[in-house]
Amino acid sequence: MGLGAGAGAAISIAASVIGGVVSAVGAEQQAGAQGKAAEYQAQVAANNAQIAQQKAQTASAAGSEAVEQQGMKTKATVGAIEAAQAASNIDVNQGSAVDVRSSASATGELNALTTRANAEQQVYGYQTQQASYLGQESLAQMQASQASTAGAFGAASSLLSGASQAGSQYSQWLRVGSGGGGSGLLSSSPM
Repeated sequence: MGLGAGAGAAISIAASVIGGVVSAVGAEQQAGAQGKAAEYQAQVAANNAQIAQQKAQTASAAGSEAVEQQGMKTKATVGAIEAAQAASNIDVNQGSAVDVRSSASATGELNALTTRANAEQQVYGYQTQQASYLGQESLAQMQASQASTAGAFGAASSLLSGASQAGSQYSQWLRVGSGGGGSGLLSSSPM
């Protein structure tokens, strides 16, 4: 082998070490990018959870307002029925006149209950969305925190792999160089 083989072996070993370092840096950078992406996803989920909470509050307030309006509408309807009955010379305090107003009042109450139930279902839907977004936020935060750990392990693995490959190449070079005519690092003498 000669000086050219020794130089080639040294270059190969150096390339293995450099390759391991470059891979380690790449692993760290990739983990950093994954961490940033997960942090962004966590923030988006947090924003969506806040929007869902606001929608739930708005739906609850709108439901309460609709129930109140239904109550006023029912009172107006019952009052109009009573006024019409009185204008027709019907005794408004007995018999079917009272039954008609009671029926209108019960129908109005049923409408108010239906309006309240619909509003509560809408509020529940938004609360469920909020809980889902909060779960997504937590998961993304965990991914972000794990990304740096994964990057460190990836970098260490790359460095160890590069060092192992360099060591194997050096060992092979010593074996070939020593057994093949004394051209290895340890057996070569300065001239």
